Amino acid sequence: MSVFILTEQNCLVLRRLVKTEAPHVKSAHIAEALAASMGFGTHAALLAAIRAEPHLPPGLANCDLSRFADRLSVLIGSAAPNFDLEALTRSPSIPDLPFAVFAAADRGANNHHFYCCRGLNRPMMYIHPARKYVKLWWDCITIHTDFEDFLFAGAGGELVERLFAMFQMRAKGAPGKPIFQGSAFAGSVEKLLPETARLLADDFFKALYLPLREPRGPRPGNTRSIKPGGPRPAEWLPQTATVVSSSSQRH
Repeated sequence: MSVFILTEQNCLVLRRLVKTEAPHVKSAHIAEALAASMGFGTHAALLAAIRAEPHLPPGLANCDLSRFADRLSVLIGSAAPNFDLEALTRSPSIPDLPFAVFAAADRGANNHHFYCCRGLNRPMMYIHPARKYVKLWWDCITIHTDFEDFLFAGAGGELVERLFAMFQMRAKGAPGKPIFQGSAFAGSVEKLLPETARLLADDFFKALYLPLREPRGPRPGNTRSIKPGGPRPAEWLPQTATVVSSSSQRH
């Protein structure tokens, strides 16, 4: 199940996308079924949850197709239409997605994604597509220095261990021998199959994003700024808890 960012606009666009796949189903029924897929009893409860935390980054949900189909079938009195709900949650039409996909040489897309993530104070997560294997990147340079305490020292070490465990689970037995390299602050996984990269992007985004919904603090001494794509001073990178490994073993 893909990660879905809970904003009213995201929910509205997703409902419209589902409507194109099921034009004979009432929009109100679609809204109720989507709320159920995200773990809410009603569409009203979903909207209330979104509006209850305007001071926090939006919450996250996973859209469960079985819950969606069960709820919709009850509402319409027949079997729910068959379509790929997960693909719709990843549609480029969704305004706010957990990660971006663009070519490595596309500087415009890279800069656009950087400024969007920096404006929203969230990790920068993106995939560089290729003919067979793709590369997943994460970079927390877009998180404001007042909120980055969880990326360094002991907390950062624990976090990168979690990222690595997710990588091992997703990439176990994968062709291409994927390689994880980095820290909680920034890193990459190369030689991934596209679907594995998307699943890991969701996993990593969730792990790096959810701490921002909790009380946070700065990393002492980190007061400088950096332009997107520019050289990052070595002292900015956490020098502990860095992992370079294939999915089978650590080097």
